[in-house]
Amino acid sequence: MPISHVSTHLRLDGVSHAYGARRVLTDISVAVPAGARVGLIGENGSGKSTLLRIAAGTLAPSAGSVSATTQGGGQPRIGLLHQEPPFADSDTIAAALAAATQPVRDAAARLDAAGAALAAPGDPAEVRGREAAYADALDEAERLGAWELETRVEQTLTGLGIAALPRDRRSSELSGGQRARLSLAWTILNSPDVLLLDEPTNHLDDQATAYVVHTLGRWRGPVL
Repeated sequence: MPISHVSTHLRLDGVSHAYGARRVLTDISVAVPAGARVGLIGENGSGKSTLLRIAAGTLAPSAGSVSATTQGGGQPRIGLLHQEPPFADSDTIAAALAAATQPVRDAAARLDAAGAALAAPGDPAEVRGREAAYADALDEAERLGAWELETRVEQTLTGLGIAALPRDRRSSELSGGQRARLSLAWTILNSPDVLLLDEPTNHLDDQATAYVVHTLGRWRGPVL
């Protein structure tokens, strides 16, 4: 299970947006603290997807501001599930999963490097710095569940009903429902600090929907 920054908060203040002369959002403010799961409810065309894109930073609002903060001033990673898959048509399932889990594998590599650095000689100040760097790397690896990565991949694919798909199958060869499930798996396995999900249960059966509900119920970061 990915573990996000427990102190991550997402906030939108006075967000408005217009496409030309058509205004779709007016003075929207919402705060989503760590561990909260907030649902946006509205009719089709009311601006829900636009608001999520603004929250993700992929669309600048006409007015207002968005902030995502963590304790200590770190920059949290934001994951957005929307209509466009986060992988190319030419990507195989294996390639998509490798890209999704790259941040977790990078964290494990940083921990290995920090551990190796501890053995190098140095003065007391250098040693303390390396020990602090190792502690930070260990915290990140634990937070991202680096040692359970392969288990999480299999659990996620099984939970979403796509574990049986051949890993060498290209995205372009998948059905629309399979691509939607792979996109959701990609977003979850990328282990972002903030989850923004645009209609995540589309194309899911009851079993896969139950898995998503269970996963979001354990997510420590904000979910919108």
